[in-house]
Amino acid sequence: MRKVMMAVLAGVLLISALAACGSKGKSGGVTIKEGTLMVGAEVGYPPMEYYDEDGATPIGFDVEVSKALAEEMGLKFELVDTAWDEIFAGVDSDKYDCIISGVSYTKDRDANYLLSEPYGIFPKLVEI
Repeated sequence: MRKVMMAVLAGVLLISALAACGSKGKSGGVTIKEGTLMVGAEVGYPPMEYYDEDGATPIGFDVEVSKALAEEMGLKFELVDTAWDEIFAGVDSDKYDCIISGVSYTKDRDANYLLSEPYGIFPKLVEI
């Protein structure tokens, strides 16, 4: 069952990853760096993406999803840590192939990017 869910998730994310790509500088029109899926994310939001105790190894849910997607595509994985304010500009300027980092739906994003179906529903809460 886990393999089926990972395959479905990888397929959904693959659509998102490929659709977020432009064509210039891409190897064969799929990735920027041949043989590598470069994923933009802002590292620093546990448990989604953060650095391990060594301070250099990215870990977390989005990192594992990204690695699984790259593996399903037969590619190496590379995380590009990017400030959130610049994350969409980075995908637009081919700094990485896709964004896997808690992207919420907005009409503007829908008009400019092909978004995947949500792979997680995370309500926004205020704790007092």
